[in-house]
Amino acid sequence: MTNTDKNAKMAHVINLYTLANIDGNLSDDEINLFSKIAIDFGLTKGEFQECLNLGEKSLAEGKLLYEIPETEDQKVTFLKNLTLMMMVDGKIDENEKNYIKLVAEKFGYDGDKALEILMNSIYDDFRNFTGDDTVITDGQSSENDPPMKQGAQSESEMTDEDFKVEIERLTALGKQALMEHKISEAFDNLFIPAHMDAMAQRLFLMIPNTFTRLYLLSDKQVDLLKRYAEKGYALSQYTYGRYLYIVRPDENSVKEADEYLKAAEKAGLPDALQTQSVIMLDGHYGLVDREEARRMSKEAADKGSVLAARALGRSVIFGDDHTESNPQKLVEFIKEWLDGNESDDISEVNPIYYELLGDAYEKLGDRENADHYYMKAINMGYNEAYGSYCMLYSNDSTEATKLIYENMLDLGCTQGDPACYLYKAAFLMDNYDNYDKKKQKQVTAEIKEALEASSKLGSQIAPYFLGDAYYYGNYGFEEDNTKAWNWGIEGVKRDSGDAYKLLAYMISNEDNPYEVSEELLGYCAIMSLRCGCNDLLKLVVESYHDGDLTDYAAEIERYYIPEYEALPPDEDEEDEESGNSDDDGEYQLIGIVKTDGTADIIEFNVEEGWNELPEFVGANRLDAIRTQPLYDISNQIGYTSDHITAWVDNMGLMKDLPMNPVGCKLYPGPIAGDMLLTLEDAKYHPMSFNSLNDLKQVITALGAKLDNIILDDGPDDDGRYDAWS
Repeated sequence: MTNTDKNAKMAHVINLYTLANIDGNLSDDEINLFSKIAIDFGLTKGEFQECLNLGEKSLAEGKLLYEIPETEDQKVTFLKNLTLMMMVDGKIDENEKNYIKLVAEKFGYDGDKALEILMNSIYDDFRNFTGDDTVITDGQSSENDPPMKQGAQSESEMTDEDFKVEIERLTALGKQALMEHKISEAFDNLFIPAHMDAMAQRLFLMIPNTFTRLYLLSDKQVDLLKRYAEKGYALSQYTYGRYLYIVRPDENSVKEADEYLKAAEKAGLPDALQTQSVIMLDGHYGLVDREEARRMSKEAADKGSVLAARALGRSVIFGDDHTESNPQKLVEFIKEWLDGNESDDISEVNPIYYELLGDAYEKLGDRENADHYYMKAINMGYNEAYGSYCMLYSNDSTEATKLIYENMLDLGCTQGDPACYLYKAAFLMDNYDNYDKKKQKQVTAEIKEALEASSKLGSQIAPYFLGDAYYYGNYGFEEDNTKAWNWGIEGVKRDSGDAYKLLAYMISNEDNPYEVSEELLGYCAIMSLRCGCNDLLKLVVESYHDGDLTDYAAEIERYYIPEYEALPPDEDEEDEESGNSDDDGEYQLIGIVKTDGTADIIEFNVEEGWNELPEFVGANRLDAIRTQPLYDISNQIGYTSDHITAWVDNMGLMKDLPMNPVGCKLYPGPIAGDMLLTLEDAKYHPMSFNSLNDLKQVITALGAKLDNIILDDGPDDDGRYDAWS
């Protein structure tokens, strides 16, 4: 039994204990019943005693996983889900039946009659499908055959043991389909077993817990989820609720999703709580409460949510407002948790954890290990790792690695990773101006095709890119405000902050093709911030100071005004107030490490944010380099919340620029062209160094750690100058 299985079973016994104690009266016979259930679960005597101790603590603190039902309907639904949970191993023995009768009696029912009704109801729901309800297929049976009879005995002949064998058969088929990324087939085979078998449920949850897979479900499968969610089955409630929230087929989807997710959470599915924390963070419950969202996420993780574990893991890797980036810490944690069991079997290890290891090693600059773990995830059917794998080799100009990148990008598109389609479109957009007029027309069609494919597979950002291209007429797209708006709407359905920003711009410029209220501008600006795009921060705060957006007062004062006040001062405004206007505006300090081994400082005027940064190395677009040596130097100099980041031309290798000797030592692969150095905050926004002295320390420390960097003190003024000349 793996650590994950043991923890899950201990948590299950704890919850069963607290449930049985709802009337404050637990006899010795009832304690003995729990002991037998724990033995059936493979727990030791010491582990069982630990469960009792933790159960007592939960009761004392009032922290129950389940909300105790009050109405008759709630009690019946609760008992049905409880019975399903007792069938986690595909069967239900006498001890488990006695437990169900015990809880039923505490609800005021006749235990024997309640158990009989519950068992018959569950078997009727999952064994006696009509042909119209068929979802289970194994590639050989007729679609019109009753599902539990496909490849098995007829319904009238099927015993409980036959039923168990059929559950095992379907689970094995579903597992194989997942490994081959055949999501629709996996759903069909796992749907019934997942409601009554622990391993099947873990496998089935890999479908809704990977948002792109929800876009692959058929209308028939979604309808099946809805019907079983309405019947009160927690797993269907969670999956259907998550489908509604992610895909949003209509305007009432979020509200309806919330109802199903809350029901699933009450029934003990922690992934439902994690999804609710995201809904809270995105502002769909009203005013945003980041602290409450974090509390919900932590609680979900403590209860075993894979979704929450992934979210918290990414926070540790990349850092956020409350978590310092520490990818090495995450590597050590996951390695300890796996305890040497780096299995390729998805029933033992969820490939999401291998993806996290790949992300952590990539952040550390360890391409070899990142490659290894991304490939493990891909080989286990987690095709969403293709995009991350491709990025490992996107800046490498050697023929062998270019071939790896191109092949994996094409394979990722074939296998349905929306990120790969997005990267293909981004490459074409970055190089659009380099093509001749005849070729550009073809490239425009290819960009559109790639972005639409990415959007169809659930990409959050692809609709924004399409809307932006139609709005500004970029990359050969015709200017079309109606298409721009409609793609923007598709983006906001996926909580894209950039899409909200696009709609705000269109409303502000009176370019929206439909009559919309002026209040929608403020809403789009607020939602853009909620969804992680800070470009409209100044607009929101200044509008609030002017007396607008008062409905969001608490949220603006709690989060956005402090963020706005923490921004570097606007020197233009300071000079105007003092009467010393400086036409040159605000200056920023960044470093540059050139391909000849020299370093210099760039002092530049910010008129349009940091969009002009690529121009300093002759690039259209920059790639960020965030590696352990840069983090070490950041800590050495005393930066805590901010970190040093290097930036290079993302097409440097394609342009055959000279190798950068310092960059090649920073990153486990060739880096071509001049390299910029900036600070970067927790949200990955580039920032100026605070002073010339800070930047001097950075370059000196970088030279000492990686190579001897020569400070350029040449006489020519090219917009850059040497701080120490």
